[in-house]
Amino acid sequence: MEKHNSKLGLFCSPQGQNLPLCKKLDNYKKQTKIYEQIISTKVFSLRLKLLS
Repeated sequence: MEKHNSKLGLFCSPQGQNLPLCKKLDNYKKQTKIYEQIISTKVFSLRLKLLS
């Protein structure tokens, strides 16, 4: 089990006691990263449209 530096990572115990919760947090982090990428690309394309 890898340790996270974020505050959410505190729920992930090395013993794996909170494994289901840890997996949920990891999935949540992955989803938010994907959404951030989508939003940033949309903003970028909007800026290109405004500039042209």
